[in-house]
Amino acid sequence: MIHYTLSHLPKDVAVFAVNRSLAKWELLTEDLRPDLRRSINFYITNNPYPECMSYLTKSNNYYPSCVASTRVNPEFLNKYHGNKFLYNPTSEKRYSGNINEGIYGNIDDYRNPICAGLCLASQMKVRRLLLFCCDNSFEGERQGAEQLENGLWQYPQHNVSHQII
Repeated sequence: MIHYTLSHLPKDVAVFAVNRSLAKWELLTEDLRPDLRRSINFYITNNPYPECMSYLTKSNNYYPSCVASTRVNPEFLNKYHGNKFLYNPTSEKRYSGNINEGIYGNIDDYRNPICAGLCLASQMKVRRLLLFCCDNSFEGERQGAEQLENGLWQYPQHNVSHQII
């Protein structure tokens, strides 16, 4: 998998993972050389839909600290066995999902976990930042999606976050 590239980063570099990266994380397997093993420092999620259940780790025993929007699917949080820290996404006129009190404060996430990670990194005074495999485009047309110039597809609600990223 492409994320094996991350095993070569210095150990003092923090890894923030989003979306299905947790389910695909293979940098802790026993057959991997110990010097190449790498853990996730924070898993960031904000998906309110049932599809986020597919984001859970397949091994069912690896749960890095999770930073989750108060809008995240409640079933996901119930099944996530690691430490969980909640944040309030900043208000948005056209989104009226669940509004709960988060313990982490307000984060501008633009309905995108990468944007939430950028905001967290900024709050943590990051000096250098590497963005790795971070778009929400996909192959094949889906209902409500728009085609991009490169032939891939994405949902219109990701336009703002892609411009930020």
